[in-house]
Amino acid sequence: MAQMNKNRTSGRQQAVAAADVRRKRRRRGRYTLHYILLVLAASAVMMVLSLTVFFKVEQIEVTGTTKYAAAQIIENSGIAQGDNLFRISQKKVQKNLTDKFPYVEKVALKRSFPPKITIAITQEKPLGAVETGAGYVIISRSGKVLEIGAQSLPENMTIVTGMSLDNPQEGKLLGEGSDEGMKMLTYLVDAIGETEFDKITKVDFSDRLNIVVTYDNRILIELGSEANLPYKLKFVKLVISEKLEDNFEGRLDASIEKEVWMIPEDINQEPVQIEVPLDPEDLATLPVESGADSEQSSSRSGPVDAGLPVNPDLSAKGETNSKGELTAIPKEELITLPKEEESSSSETSPSQ
Repeated sequence: MAQMNKNRTSGRQQAVAAADVRRKRRRRGRYTLHYILLVLAASAVMMVLSLTVFFKVEQIEVTGTTKYAAAQIIENSGIAQGDNLFRISQKKVQKNLTDKFPYVEKVALKRSFPPKITIAITQEKPLGAVETGAGYVIISRSGKVLEIGAQSLPENMTIVTGMSLDNPQEGKLLGEGSDEGMKMLTYLVDAIGETEFDKITKVDFSDRLNIVVTYDNRILIELGSEANLPYKLKFVKLVISEKLEDNFEGRLDASIEKEVWMIPEDINQEPVQIEVPLDPEDLATLPVESGADSEQSSSRSGPVDAGLPVNPDLSAKGETNSKGELTAIPKEELITLPKEEESSSSETSPSQ
């Protein structure tokens, strides 16, 4: 009997202990919930204060623009002193500025403390100025019209003639009717950059199959189609630097690859081909056409790594590899680039 009473007492004690544990757990759970709610409430208050009272813009700065005054950018950005630093929308500011200013390409907002916001502008880069009866239309690489009716141009701006424009509007992209001219102008500007053949002052796209450029306002150069423009430009660059006088004025025809012809002013005189002596180092710097018939193609083809062909009469004086390719030639020997085979051996003047 005593044993049974002892067991009952032990059972009641265990039940009491278990109930006490459960009460403590519930109490801790309530405390944790209260703590979480308190933290959330404090965070909400701080967030509201940060968006209304704290972090008000005290200073606005503009960087990256040379076309517009900082005051113009700030006035049209939609940002004002006292605005909350973190509530300003970069997307909205970019739209405000690109809609208003054609030369603004991109906008980035930079936030710093004490509360200051910097409007970083990326400007459009002009590709060329298309000559029209009402002045110049300046366009960017993306085809965006930057200015209409410009009467003066920045230094080193390429003037383009013979390019039709489809209803150009300032700040808008060129219409579809201008696509072909834009492609040709982009090809040419890329080739000029690749070959570092600067001082191109004018470009004429009147003849789709014969791009004509003016070098240094004194040499007219016919380049043929846009096929292999880097090759042609680099070849002409060598001719101008190595074979012509510094004050030479005239006309060159480089529409046939590996050939440059001097066109006389007197139409009764025959064109004269300019032979270009090169050493192996010069030879290695020239890009090469990707196909034997590339000039006949209207598509743009890039250079390949193969070297230019050389005069076979000189190959015996140089060293060759296992494939019979010329690898070296004494510098004192001149290498003359051969003319391409003409469709008719009776032709003595270059194809126009």
